[in-house]
Amino acid sequence: MRVFNSTLDGSFREARLSHFKAKEIERKFIRFQNEVAVREHRQAESHSRALIRAERKGRRTIAAELARKATLFDA
Repeated sequence: MRVFNSTLDGSFREARLSHFKAKEIERKFIRFQNEVAVREHRQAESHSRALIRAERKGRRTIAAELARKATLFDA
């Protein structure tokens, strides 16, 4: 009976450990996704500011090129 209990206890520990590792990996993945989303958002804001700045200064060719890249970025 002790052998069965120790085997069951070991199996339970192993299951809890693998569950903990899976949760930790899931948290890291969600954190990574959030970092990527923030980075993309900042890049889009920066691009938008550059486009507005170019349009204000009357640089139509630069503004047109930035607008073209913006459509590629959104797609």
